[in-house]
Amino acid sequence: MRAALAIALLAAACGDNIEGLTLDQLEAARRAAECERYVRCGMFDDQETCTTTFRKDYDPALPAAVDAGKIRFDPLAAAQCHRELAARSCDATATDNRVLPAACQRVLVGTIKAGATCLDDRTCATGDCDAPRCERDACCPGGCAAFAAPAAIGEPCTARVGCVAGAACATGGTCRALAAMGGECRADIECAVGLACIGASELQAGACRALPKIGEPCPYQRCAEIGARCASGVCVAVGLEGDACADDTACSEFYLCDAMTSTCAPLPRLGEPCTGRCAGEAWCELPDLGNVGTCRTPQPNAAPCSASDQCATQYCQEGPIFDQCAQPALCF
Repeated sequence: MRAALAIALLAAACGDNIEGLTLDQLEAARRAAECERYVRCGMFDDQETCTTTFRKDYDPALPAAVDAGKIRFDPLAAAQCHRELAARSCDATATDNRVLPAACQRVLVGTIKAGATCLDDRTCATGDCDAPRCERDACCPGGCAAFAAPAAIGEPCTARVGCVAGAACATGGTCRALAAMGGECRADIECAVGLACIGASELQAGACRALPKIGEPCPYQRCAEIGARCASGVCVAVGLEGDACADDTACSEFYLCDAMTSTCAPLPRLGEPCTGRCAGEAWCELPDLGNVGTCRTPQPNAAPCSASDQCATQYCQEGPIFDQCAQPALCF
């Protein structure tokens, strides 16, 4: 059914010279778009290093829900969504990093109407399944919530009920207008586009400020570009493979500072020595004593585990004696 739907929509699009995606291509397309931006913004040396750094999602519920007709997949919207994601600005405060492209909101749309039983937010037409939180080895039914219009400035808001354009859900759960330069804030999202919240803490509010770009002074210890860092009072590009470093903070967040060479290096891969993070389909198995281990293949169900990244299903189930890798419940 899923393949037939994709073929039909792709055929309909031939006249517009638009090539859609199949559901099976969705994750790879998302990663490719993300990596295109990361490479352009200086966070990876090349596309291959980027795409092989991340682990694939384990999400059998999505294709099952599409096949069951509980989620509608749009191949053409998927293609457009990923083109727009790849083109997003390197400036974290830019408009296109605040709002998800409209095409992306049409890629996966739930078909279950408000009030009907649901198990997953994605299956609801409103994107909101009001269900109790439970462990991943069980399905907790709820009901699809009714559509909630964005709250106006001064009205209550929540993570599920957002605010109108030009406003943000501020600390305390009330919509407030985005703050201009110098305005009070508690988080970046409370500032106008192009600004970030500087100096906020649990005890006091911060102020909205423009962030500097590479080559400019950084008095607030922050920079606008995702591929930049503040070093000796100036924004500089993060380190990539072979660049000198004293510690991990000098390198891209997806690289490590190699203690032997004092240069930035990609994350270790399967079979290589590791100290905590591994690239791709691997996890770092550390010895009981010592801080250097080996990148290992994710484990099958019933294998003992202490964290979900150690499992092929990405789920470490808590047990009465020891935790073990397990199959999460298929909830859709």
